[in-house]
Amino acid sequence: MVQMKRFLLVSAILLAFAAKAGAQAFAIKTNLLEDAALLAPNLGLEFGLGRHFTFDMRGGINNWNKSASTSDGMNHWVASGELRWWMCERFNGNFFGLNGIYADYDVNGWSIPLLFDKDHRFDGTAYGAGISWGYHWMWSRRWGLEFNLGAGYALLTYDKYDRTTGVNLGRFKKDYLGPTRAGVTLVFLLK
Repeated sequence: MVQMKRFLLVSAILLAFAAKAGAQAFAIKTNLLEDAALLAPNLGLEFGLGRHFTFDMRGGINNWNKSASTSDGMNHWVASGELRWWMCERFNGNFFGLNGIYADYDVNGWSIPLLFDKDHRFDGTAYGAGISWGYHWMWSRRWGLEFNLGAGYALLTYDKYDRTTGVNLGRFKKDYLGPTRAGVTLVFLLK
């Protein structure tokens, strides 16, 4: 919870800075890939920091199966931020990014390659950082579609439970190196 408060505080400071920068563009967005694949509603805000830089922040939650501790399911919430450098102009064309992520999860009965098996329940957090590349296609003055891929590192810390008995098998840590973000994002620009 302390990490979430820090993330929100830093986000509020950056947002206040961007608001004072004058005539900066803002974008409201949602990642359609997360909406469809994970049934995880998400919302993002991106604001200009200069001609070639923006800061993107987003959050998402999947709490449809509230009893993941007792049945198959995956509950999670995630918050991330990314500093982006645009090759031409912000909100148009190619960009590269440096990002950070925090997630809280409860996975039960799902097999996720290299991370979780479906014979146990995993309840924990993940912290990470990575790099990304993306392309933003503006189809009108206000609307656009963004495609992005990213890779990086994450440290997962979790309690592992036996699915049948519910017995806590201990606290574990796992290093993850691989894909950390993918998106097909609907974008609406505000000026």
